Amino acid sequence: MGTEERLRDLFGVYGRIEVVPRRVAFRYRTPMDWVDKFRASYAPVFKTFATLDAAQQRELRRELLELVARFNRGKDGTMVVDAEYLEVVIVRR
Repeated sequence: MGTEERLRDLFGVYGRIEVVPRRVAFRYRTPMDWVDKFRASYAPVFKTFATLDAAQQRELRRELLELVARFNRGKDGTMVVDAEYLEVVIVRR
């Protein structure tokens, strides 16, 4: 879905769509803490890890940690990564 335009294409016939861009900061004790919690509790990541052998799991973990390192603004070993999302409300006609 991803964009306001796409949401309007998909759901506009059902009613008025209110879209508000929002920001959130993901905060975790460490980047590794985030990977471990994400892996344990977020179904798409949990399922992806489950399909991989041990070496592939280590590689995916390494890649996720590299991704966090690119965006992490935590300076004390913690993880603080900003993200954007769309808050969407559809009011039926």
